Amino acid sequence: MSKEALQRLLGALQQKQGMQDASVAFPRNGYKPISFSRQHFRSISALQEEKEVWYVDGGNGEIFHSPSCSVQFLRLCAIHYQGKQRQRIAMKECFLLIQPEERDGEMVYAMQHFPVQGNWKWETDSFALDDPELQEGLFRPNIVKIGNILRRIAEIQFAGELLAGRKNCAIIFDGILQAGSKAEQEQFSKLFTMAEEHNCIVAALAKTTNLFTNAGNTVGMALQKLAPEGAWWYSPVAEITHPYHYAEMAFVKLHPFSRHIFRFEWQKGKQAEKLLESIAAMSHDLVFPGYPYPLIAADQFARISHREIGFLQTEFMALAGKQWQALEGMQNSANAHTILDRLGQ
Repeated sequence: MSKEALQRLLGALQQKQGMQDASVAFPRNGYKPISFSRQHFRSISALQEEKEVWYVDGGNGEIFHSPSCSVQFLRLCAIHYQGKQRQRIAMKECFLLIQPEERDGEMVYAMQHFPVQGNWKWETDSFALDDPELQEGLFRPNIVKIGNILRRIAEIQFAGELLAGRKNCAIIFDGILQAGSKAEQEQFSKLFTMAEEHNCIVAALAKTTNLFTNAGNTVGMALQKLAPEGAWWYSPVAEITHPYHYAEMAFVKLHPFSRHIFRFEWQKGKQAEKLLESIAAMSHDLVFPGYPYPLIAADQFARISHREIGFLQTEFMALAGKQWQALEGMQNSANAHTILDRLGQ
């Protein structure tokens, strides 16, 4: 019976894949899609100029959770390259304590930070519980989500610190340049202004994308049908006027033998060709051909593993001592679902 249903399901998938792809379908206003065309493909040339590039990534993990409290560990990593030569690695680490509190008659999620490594300066330390940009449907934002937002803001501020006193360099984030909140957009705006003043460029490369075409297919699948041989980049994709997305967008294949097509974005008003040459020259690692290995390294350095979270949780419990009984009571109001999941295993 299940075999018959799965065969019908596969037939429905095949029908979807056969539909005509005309352009990328964007989920909100502020994007005017540009029709797909073979004329928009451009080859990526061999590296001609050795650019100074910083590759930036961050990771965070929760070590304690209750409905009214989240304790998270945050790590940032930036890897500095001059051409193909790695110069240095910059790291920052801190703990975050996120709790609801009342400020000026308004309930907010407030953050305190406790540095472990590096100098930390936060320009954003609170978020309104009723902020419509952060709400999840009709519900207030989950306190855990605030940690992810803070990590992203910290990455952008870290990039600004790296640009200070430098000229003619590039910052590349793992992800996209679209801001998810007003606080994030404000930080991006400051970073873009600084990049303009220093003749630098800000860009981002996303490992995954949730964009699809008007026919409901993946963008990568649609472009692969039209694409030439070799390494290439495809642009323009859309005219972007969204106030939280000050960027140009492209899709790229960074190695001739790569099986992956990535979303690439760069700051409006800048030229991306030379930067793409630098990124492609760093995308020959056999572990992941077509993805720049400095971003692989930055991801590995910044990542907070389950093992590390377990160690930090144990250390947190041990240091809490007698205070742990009260903390455990807070935690128990949120972990009943976990107990039921274990019973089902």
